[in-house]
Amino acid sequence: MKQTIFKKEVLPAIIATLLSLLIFKICGRITEQVITNGFIAGFINQVIFTIATLVSVYVLKKNQVFQFDFNDFKAGWTSALLLIVYILFLAYVCIMAEQPITVRVWEALLFITQMFLVGFCEEVLFRGLIQNAWHKFFKEDTRLHIFFALLFTGITFGMAHMTNGFDPKIGFAAAFNQAIATSFMGMYFGIIYFRTGKNIWFLIILHGLYDLVLSIMNGRLSGVNMEDLLARAQTIKFSSILTQAAVLLLAVAIALFSKRTDALLKKDGTEII
Repeated sequence: MKQTIFKKEVLPAIIATLLSLLIFKICGRITEQVITNGFIAGFINQVIFTIATLVSVYVLKKNQVFQFDFNDFKAGWTSALLLIVYILFLAYVCIMAEQPITVRVWEALLFITQMFLVGFCEEVLFRGLIQNAWHKFFKEDTRLHIFFALLFTGITFGMAHMTNGFDPKIGFAAAFNQAIATSFMGMYFGIIYFRTGKNIWFLIILHGLYDLVLSIMNGRLSGVNMEDLLARAQTIKFSSILTQAAVLLLAVAIALFSKRTDALLKKDGTEII
């Protein structure tokens, strides 16, 4: 049974995601050679990634990932409080730093749109396709199985960011730090997704805001190009990454053992362990 689910659900989701990422990377190299403006090139590349993501969803017939249940969202949105507070903190740091915005208005608008498209693509592919596939594989019948779905999806999410290492401007040291950090962040995104009744739009907005504020804080709108921004990850102390990982894992654990998770598990009459 599990072999069948892996072949029909997990493997196609992973392949579709890998193909979408491959298209994204190839198009990125092409647009960089053709278009000198980084904001235009990044935006066009992200639009292509969005199209590839949508094609993946419709080819796999997973249109249900876009469904939104307001009652489920209302009951589970508090699982995102840690992320919301962190985004507000980053926004406060940006305001207090008073970094000058040196890019043109239309470039800033392109970049803002690009960041939300990043959130759309990554959440649809990794949570909407891959995490749901792992949920089916583990049957969602126990907390431990939910954790495995979060863990495997988080690892995949982190490993996908290792591809940044092939860019000589970024390097594998920065990509490795980014991969570790995003693996745990991916698990936290995953528990938010599960707790809100798999409402992808809420997570897309939060993910987009997180990437946007973090990028602005690191100077993207002050003239720093995207490659240099990502390369800064190599300067992050590993102890800081582990501290962040511990906080995120604690948030995941608290969410897993909450009454809200009990209610979601009981919906299907499953045994809670």
